Amino acid sequence: MLMTIQQMLITEGTIVLYLLVLTLVQLTGFFVFFNYFVQFRKTVKRDRFLIYSIGWMTGIFGTATFLLYLKPEILDLGSNAFLLASILLVLSPLFIGFGIVSYFTSVTKNQFFLTTILFIVFPVLCMLIFGRSEASLAVDIETILVYAFLLLIGIINREKVMSYSKISYFLFLIGTSISLIMVVATMVWGNDQYFSLLYFGITNWINVILIIFLIHLEHSISLYDTFLLKDKYSHDLANRMQKIVGFLDLAMLSNEVANCQEALQEVVAANDLLLEIRKL
Repeated sequence: MLMTIQQMLITEGTIVLYLLVLTLVQLTGFFVFFNYFVQFRKTVKRDRFLIYSIGWMTGIFGTATFLLYLKPEILDLGSNAFLLASILLVLSPLFIGFGIVSYFTSVTKNQFFLTTILFIVFPVLCMLIFGRSEASLAVDIETILVYAFLLLIGIINREKVMSYSKISYFLFLIGTSISLIMVVATMVWGNDQYFSLLYFGITNWINVILIIFLIHLEHSISLYDTFLLKDKYSHDLANRMQKIVGFLDLAMLSNEVANCQEALQEVVAANDLLLEIRKL
């Protein structure tokens, strides 16, 4: 008898393939932002790129753990492998979310570590007290909270994001909204095999969108900051030139060496500003 369409589409091998693709996407995100971290390690952006890198790496471990859960013959992590994978996969968007929030407000180390501990402890307690299904529900609730909070932060700070890039804001709304909808839908149709196929496919797509959004936003912010610095340096340079002309006029009228020395100092300062502008 021929396999039904459902059997052809939904197999363990299909899910494993989706997870492998997801791992490659997460690896791409990790290498991109770890490279940013290395490049900007001496700047204030260092912590943000570090937390992005940790977020992507956590997602890689979570996906790998879920793969091992599906393939216990490779490495049997025990009955708690599903819970461990779920916790790691919710910590990944949480960490990346911390990085996104840092664009709008400061995030202290205490807030970061306290939230992380709560997100780990809550599903574990649910597992110990109620069982696996309640622990899975706890992870879904945490994931909903992450995406809902990010969506709220994005809406509140929409003018700031749009001042950098309207495309970035559009990508942000798409990613967070669809992620939130998919998590809620999973709680309703999670056992449907067709929905599972759709879920894994959209998850891969959302991760690609997330990488594009973060890169595009950072690039837009860098261009915006560069424009502001050029404008500031150019304004300062114009002021220096006016001072140079003023000191030279005074020197010609008074024949005092001090005015020439002041003009020379301004020339040196103007030259330094010009070099800074060229670096930009």
